Amino acid sequence: MGLRQKRPPKLFTLGEVTHSPRAIRQLVRHRVSAQILLEKHQTGQWQEEGEAVRAHNEFAVQNGLPVASQFQLGDGQSILIMTTPDRRKTYVLTPEEYAPVELDLRSGYARWAEKYDSWQNPLLAVEEPHIKIILRRLQFESVLDVGAGTGRYTRWLSDKRKQVIGLDLSSAMLAVARRKPAQFSLAWADSSKKLTLIQADAGQTLPFPAGHFDLVLSTLLLQHVADLPALFREFARLQKPGGYCLVSALHPQALAAGWQPTLADARGMYRLPHHANQPADYQEAAESAGYQVVEMLELPVAYAPARFFSPPIFEQHSETNLCFIMLAGLPA
Repeated sequence: MGLRQKRPPKLFTLGEVTHSPRAIRQLVRHRVSAQILLEKHQTGQWQEEGEAVRAHNEFAVQNGLPVASQFQLGDGQSILIMTTPDRRKTYVLTPEEYAPVELDLRSGYARWAEKYDSWQNPLLAVEEPHIKIILRRLQFESVLDVGAGTGRYTRWLSDKRKQVIGLDLSSAMLAVARRKPAQFSLAWADSSKKLTLIQADAGQTLPFPAGHFDLVLSTLLLQHVADLPALFREFARLQKPGGYCLVSALHPQALAAGWQPTLADARGMYRLPHHANQPADYQEAAESAGYQVVEMLELPVAYAPARFFSPPIFEQHSETNLCFIMLAGLPA
């Protein structure tokens, strides 16, 4: 009697598995079992994808990144299986469905909102320590956070007894921010509260009086902005003389390397519009609005914790700039 072959161990959980209708049709047509492909995906049977994909997936399994496998069906057709970083969902798709579709900012962040804080994002890991170092150096009481999102900095600043107004285009992102423990106000003029969140479009005139804020903060928004001079003019209008403007953005070198944030859900893959604004573009826009640039930082991939990149990717791109930060002051 022969010995039963031992099955390889499962490397991660699949969570809820969603099959797209197109993928189901391809599997039926080629008489391939989705369950067999899911088992290969889950147990690390990635040999047919090549050494680079195998190494990346091994790293992804160990470090909580998305795991993606592609399996050939014949006739040039294939199936792609992708498990999300939190291991709560796995998608069985065709490669065409995996190709990212660009959404507008409001629609994209509506889909992204619930996943934003749990997403393993090297850009945030590089940016946040440097932004907080600069904030600790500055003297200010009132803050406008433009593009506040899920409240990455609004809660931190309000805990330090600053008067903070967080503004964002996305009601979905602000809904996540509101669930975080803090004192919230619905009307921006309610000075009895330390933290206020409102929905507004930074591309329009903002609903605040001129010269109201000691600090205007805008983090990881500006790569979405086409008209930088107009935005900085609005920042300067809201700024108290002698105050500061602190901004950050995805660096254009990262965009050139193909690192554009992309997310998946049951409807497919999507990404947000970006503009390859250069550091000189940010400086010129700020200075044209009356600011004096105090400091500019270009932070490379080498600053990111090792868990975010596989060794080959880290070695290849360690000097690629990932994040841009600029501090500018409005003369008194």
